[in-house]
Amino acid sequence: MEIGYLPDTNRRKNDHIRICAEKDIVASCNYLDSIELVHAALPEIDYDEIDLSTTFLGTGLKAPLVIAAMTGGGEHGTIINESLARAASEMGIAMGVGSQRPALEDDDLVSTFSLLADHDIPLTMGNIGMPQLVKGCRDGGMEHTRDIIRRCLHMLGTGVICVHLNYLQEVVQPEGEKVARGGMDILRELAKEFTIIVKETGGGLDGETIEALKEAGVAGVDVGGRGGTSFSAVEFYRSRKMTLRDRKSLGKLLWDWGIPTPASVMMGRGKLPLIATGGVRNGLDVFKLLALGADVVGIAGILLPPALKGYADVLEELERVRKELKTVMFLTGCGSVADIARVKMIISPPLSNWLSG
Repeated sequence: MEIGYLPDTNRRKNDHIRICAEKDIVASCNYLDSIELVHAALPEIDYDEIDLSTTFLGTGLKAPLVIAAMTGGGEHGTIINESLARAASEMGIAMGVGSQRPALEDDDLVSTFSLLADHDIPLTMGNIGMPQLVKGCRDGGMEHTRDIIRRCLHMLGTGVICVHLNYLQEVVQPEGEKVARGGMDILRELAKEFTIIVKETGGGLDGETIEALKEAGVAGVDVGGRGGTSFSAVEFYRSRKMTLRDRKSLGKLLWDWGIPTPASVMMGRGKLPLIATGGVRNGLDVFKLLALGADVVGIAGILLPPALKGYADVLEELERVRKELKTVMFLTGCGSVADIARVKMIISPPLSNWLSG
């Protein structure tokens, strides 16, 4: 399928879903493979007694998992979010939606997000981009920006919103919005009224930025590190049929840009409630990120193909991850999620290179 230039937000979301489903757009290295775990030969626990439950932002979850932001709007938005929402409800885990910008621009797309309210999901998180908030503040002041957040939250019936930082994608994207000045001040004001999670989308967060976000009053962060879907790669495929060759070359040049997910987790552990997303393929990856300091772990890329098929396929994939996580907990002697923090790890290059500086 050829990918053409489709300028409006909704069509751009369709492009993204199609490319993610059809192309190999993951980072060339997954740094989670640099981590090995020390085996517990005599675990001193019974497998059936292992407890996966945890609490995040004051909400109880049946497992330390988040269905991470994928989509909304677009021709596939309803089927994807319906499949994911049903599975999140049954599994008792958290779920975030993709950018709600399409529904802010077109009321006909609100239902692709509001359907989440029909399901008993323990924790639902809205989503809007920092560039949209910066532009909104410049156009209409902070009250207009607050109104954007209110509309996003009302759409989902939730009180938590992710503000995503996708500047890597924006700078590579032909239609990208490259406005960032004043972003921290906006977050500081919004955090006085709303429960804000700041979310990266593949570039990762460093410790200094996380400290600044903590000072600004945000409730948590999603490190969104390098290792999984590269949105620079996505934009490379969007641009390759265009005449905008500079964007094509930028997408290829920056395919592997960013802080690896496990490095970002270690930089941020203990500073704020932390979601780790980026490159999670299985329950072993989930365990490693929890051991490094994540509170919960987000999964997206491996859920997209089953989400396009339906709820049963998503549930099967999530059950696989849950079983794998529980198995690794057994083999390391962990009876609870809290126990995972004490597991011994061996960290090798290239990840160890990030941690030695």
